[in-house]
Amino acid sequence: MNKNTIDMPDVVVKGDGIVSLVFALSLQIALGDNFTILIIRNKEFSKSNIKRNVRTISISLSTVNILRALGLWKTLSSYTQSISKIVISSINRDNINGGYLKFNSNISGEAASYTIEEHIFRDELLKIIGTRKNISFINADVGSVLHKRNTIQMITEDGSIYETKLLVAADGRKSKMRKLFKIKDVGWDYNQASLSAVVEHSKRHDGVAIEKFYSKGPFAILPMKGNRSSIIWTMPKDEIHAYKDFDDLYLKDKIKDYFGRDRGEILRINNIGIFELYFQISRKLVGTRFALIGDAAHTVHPLAGQGLNIGLRDAATLAEKIVDAVRYGFDFGSSSIIEDYEKDRRFDIVSSALAYDSINKFFTNKDKNLYQFGKIGLSVIEKMPWIKNIFVHEASGLNSSGSRLTRGKSL
Repeated sequence: MNKNTIDMPDVVVKGDGIVSLVFALSLQIALGDNFTILIIRNKEFSKSNIKRNVRTISISLSTVNILRALGLWKTLSSYTQSISKIVISSINRDNINGGYLKFNSNISGEAASYTIEEHIFRDELLKIIGTRKNISFINADVGSVLHKRNTIQMITEDGSIYETKLLVAADGRKSKMRKLFKIKDVGWDYNQASLSAVVEHSKRHDGVAIEKFYSKGPFAILPMKGNRSSIIWTMPKDEIHAYKDFDDLYLKDKIKDYFGRDRGEILRINNIGIFELYFQISRKLVGTRFALIGDAAHTVHPLAGQGLNIGLRDAATLAEKIVDAVRYGFDFGSSSIIEDYEKDRRFDIVSSALAYDSINKFFTNKDKNLYQFGKIGLSVIEKMPWIKNIFVHEASGLNSSGSRLTRGKSL
């Protein structure tokens, strides 16, 4: 763009992750080619050196409904693995099992959650976006913002100017845009990190997901397409980084007791990655002509695999507010519209984040009395199917948002 001109897209999105891409597609599909969306990637972004994300993610039924409403599920479903059952157990510090809790992971005969490799999800979204002429990308760092009467201007570090009615930040936990708008957050460092990897094994997994709670952190096993499973092994930071430089044989030996024998022999381990864990919630989700979605608004513990799903519910809700405002001729970037978005999303974000935080702290504590209490609790819940059904329904995300997309309805 010529630095002497001002580009004026209808909406600007900072960040190009899955949440950003689904948000942009939601607007494009509902409002058509005349509504323009600009996605700002990091300045250093390059297709030639982009790091492939190795993680496998869990998508809830609310996310599946969003994808259905956008016409994307038919394409993406072939890459997913449905979760048929969830088995939760608590292992004490002497490595003694403290009981099981088993869930049938379905709602009205449909799987309540699925797994998919993150890079496949993202790549398929980018293919679809590549066919839409009103969604464009630039690589830039936003240096400053200037509020006009009915718009907001972004000045990039190279001097280019972009003016829009609404700026949406989806630029991750360390969001520069959140800091630029001086929005504070509440959070803490778990002093934990997770090792993620894909394990190829000799036996079928039958769609069973496993979560084992140890005193140092949970060990999750998620089924994938074929005889493969994704593991997420959480432990203190100072211990997990010792695994960075070891080879697959060493890691195979270390995880075999955690992994168990139900899936047969561990054949090989691929896509090893390590990421640190934090709890973080923004005190506000909106500012003047500004809104936060995804990890820029909240970061939760990964034990339930719900971080992305919560972010996609943000995207679905904000997209609905914008679409409805445009159709009624309202200013979709005005305070009344985006504050409605914050009101609708606040409870789901806070309640979900605190629930996952509490579960992690409860099951990973070293107190013997709490461990015994947890053991009894698992046994009681296991005998009460109606409570387990409530848990599955809550995990599906269907109770967490009133947006039309999460109910499978188009905007």
